[in-house]
Amino acid sequence: LLEAGQRLSIDPFPLGEGLTSILIESKKSLMLVQNTEREAQRLGAKIVGKPAKSWMGVPLVIGADTIGMSAVDSEEGGKFTKRHLDALKAFADIAAIGINNARLHEEVRDLSVRDYLTGAYNRRGLFELGECEIEKAKRYDTKMGLIMFDIDNFKNMNDMLGHLAGDFVLKRVANICTKILRAADIFARYGGDEFIILLPMTDITNTEEAATRICRSLEDSRIIYKRIPIKVRASLGIANLEGHGDELEDMIRRADRNLYVSKRSGGSKVTGGTDYD
Repeated sequence: LLEAGQRLSIDPFPLGEGLTSILIESKKSLMLVQNTEREAQRLGAKIVGKPAKSWMGVPLVIGADTIGMSAVDSEEGGKFTKRHLDALKAFADIAAIGINNARLHEEVRDLSVRDYLTGAYNRRGLFELGECEIEKAKRYDTKMGLIMFDIDNFKNMNDMLGHLAGDFVLKRVANICTKILRAADIFARYGGDEFIILLPMTDITNTEEAATRICRSLEDSRIIYKRIPIKVRASLGIANLEGHGDELEDMIRRADRNLYVSKRSGGSKVTGGTDYD
């Protein structure tokens, strides 16, 4: 627990006595903007540390589980408005995704949603997490981007060097992408050499920039398999969430069409951005 950047030393107290318990049990955000100590007591909560004049908190929720909370306070009364609370909710959504992604990566139960070869999410993981994020984007009216790509001439490489070489390249490609992406981004192996990245709170311009970074990073990569240098290039298509009637399958379908435009144009290209008709 931090206050004004300093760690507080406090005695342990039961979860049921603090504002934290109210957020976790109710799964609802809370904002106190006047006499926070009196309002907290009215709610039956115990104040920890120096009482603030303004306080707001948001639970970190993934599916049906509350995994934590995020709170902000101020020494000024009436400091926060609904706009501040909405911003904290958006931050909490991203934080919850990042925390959950880290947890999923470490826990055994992740095996059912992870690709055994690359460590990326598999198709099941993509749809389980992706559909949840689509609903959040619609609820809070935020942007959502999607990148779909496959490796140019991957079949020819498999035929020439063998499937073990292909597996090696897939693992390296996944590693390169993981280093570029944010913790909140959902990176999945869709099938074969096809990958999909879902980018929460990202408009089409930033989605295109992320896709371009991936495209260039793959082309600039130095992949060597058994002393054989392998040049890796990818064709990428992007799409964004288009209104409340749009679904994950619709975004994938548009990105897939754009991917094949890139491939027909010679590969190593991003299609579907702001300059694409």
